[in-house]
Amino acid sequence: MVQCCAFHDMNKWSSFWLHTGHLHLKNDVKMSKSLSNTILIREMLSKYTSNHFRMFCLLSPYRNDKEYSDEKMIKPVNLVNSFSSFLNLCDNFANKKITTLQFIADENEVFQKLEETRKKIHVFLSNDFDTCSMIEELSNLVNFMNKNFQSCEQKDQNYDLNRHYGCVISVHNFIKWLLEIVGLVFDEEKNLKSNLKVDDIVSKSLKFRKLVRNFALDKDRKLSKETKMELLKYCDDFREDLNNSNIEFKVFYFKRLIF
Repeated sequence: MVQCCAFHDMNKWSSFWLHTGHLHLKNDVKMSKSLSNTILIREMLSKYTSNHFRMFCLLSPYRNDKEYSDEKMIKPVNLVNSFSSFLNLCDNFANKKITTLQFIADENEVFQKLEETRKKIHVFLSNDFDTCSMIEELSNLVNFMNKNFQSCEQKDQNYDLNRHYGCVISVHNFIKWLLEIVGLVFDEEKNLKSNLKVDDIVSKSLKFRKLVRNFALDKDRKLSKETKMELLKYCDDFREDLNNSNIEFKVFYFKRLIF
């Protein structure tokens, strides 16, 4: 401390200290270089993204010890995918890339929900930097918004996108801004996905899955129950494989979006 103050010609180097917990493995074993049980960052990043690990840290008080394992990483991965998917959905909606999607909530209701969320999060962060409650509240806001996106065959001619554009983008910007403040980065993930150019592949794969599923559910086809169940299982396995590859699978119905 004294050396830092002298080098930078400052009277006070720091006014606040955060005492963080330690990273543990299973069975409450402390991760330590002396125990030769450390996991290198490059090893962790070969399985998870930096956003996944940052979310993992945000989901518990900073002063608590944290158990690191594949099981404990499931929730952070799902949350990051959920936030990323929502932000992309808002972008596509605002840029009119999805022509069969409407937002049905009243804009005043959305702005009221957004303001309530802001106030709650301010209280959480003022209470010893309670990021766990903050993430939970943001997730609730995302769920509220998702429930109000409605799929339709064709938009009503009287539907006014501009009326809902402001409230949708306001929620989008607030969530993105807050998550980026705590270290998450979504633009890089978006650019990475666009560079991979997998959109067409995923779209055609999902179309094929839908054909197989409809074939199995077609009552006019005289398929045995065992054959139908086997085909449906293949479809479910395919969806799970996509989720494991960080490609979130969504089912669109003409009444509600099911996530």
